[in-house]
Amino acid sequence: MSLQGRHIYCIIESGKEEQFPGEGIGENGSEIYSVPAGDIAAVVGESMSGSPLTMRKEELIKKLAAHQSVVEHVMKKHAVLPVKFGTTARDNDEVASILLRAADQFRGLFDYIRGKIEEDVVAFWSKKALEDLLREKPEIKKARDEVSAMGKNAPLEDVARVGQMIAAELAGRKEKCVGDIIDCLKECSLDMRRNRIARDDMILNAAFLLREGDQKLFDDKVVELNDRFEDRIDFRCVGPLPPYSFSTVEVSRFSFEEIDAARKRLGLGTSAEPAAIKEAHLKLIPKLHPDRRQSDPDAGREFEEASKAFQLLSRYCGTGEASFNREDVEKEILIKVLEIEGQPEMDVEVKEAGDRD
Repeated sequence: MSLQGRHIYCIIESGKEEQFPGEGIGENGSEIYSVPAGDIAAVVGESMSGSPLTMRKEELIKKLAAHQSVVEHVMKKHAVLPVKFGTTARDNDEVASILLRAADQFRGLFDYIRGKIEEDVVAFWSKKALEDLLREKPEIKKARDEVSAMGKNAPLEDVARVGQMIAAELAGRKEKCVGDIIDCLKECSLDMRRNRIARDDMILNAAFLLREGDQKLFDDKVVELNDRFEDRIDFRCVGPLPPYSFSTVEVSRFSFEEIDAARKRLGLGTSAEPAAIKEAHLKLIPKLHPDRRQSDPDAGREFEEASKAFQLLSRYCGTGEASFNREDVEKEILIKVLEIEGQPEMDVEVKEAGDRD
């Protein structure tokens, strides 16, 4: 959400207003405090100017670090549900409205993450791993030495071939190593999420959920792995962290323009129920399917647009009838909690005032 107002850092179990240390993401830093609603509260501060989507990379990194720093300060005193960076509400009343409408779901998440922390582990091939490979595979070493001897005159296809030979051999070894690492660390953790591999020499990037009291045991396991792999793999650990990978909350608004375009694409009126949205989409499928319009270059695009319209309107309407008028659309807030082990993905739609019939 790029709307100016209150930036939401995290959600905590607390029924009182509190102040927290840390420099917020507002223009001149900002006061960090909680907005309670019942027995839960949101930690908020002044929102940043501009959207993260248009921010310079250096500024975005600075703001993200400030966001995470606030959450980690709060974590020292409370169990936290991290909120996705860039999430804002108009004012404190809207923050409270979000909390009240999704209170039961938030309490369920607190039951899951209370007393738990996240440890992130990244593993890289070391220089020794490549040296061992070349010693064990003389044909690869020979090809590499030949290319190296030619220096800048080496044909690009030969350079690429050697790189592919090394990558293929390391890939075969990677799965066995990664499996051993995960099996070892899962012995003292409750859950795991594998994250994106960012570099060619990176073999594992994972987050582990563990009980607060098991951090030393977990760290000892990483040391054990380091010894087992004899410096062929370098390990880097970050933690303890809030459970970012297991319970991050996302709050977003619907765009009236997108909802209106989707409504028109499915031929709907000013309101609809989920059943009507599904029926309208099913009626369009035979007309728009590319197999029936093979000579029409726009068939694939129009079929995809109809599918996206159906998905968007289904999320907007939820389980009841919804209005497509601008005023009603702009009041809707979608709360999404990322899927975690043992709990379904949760979507809750919130209105600023009043409920649907």
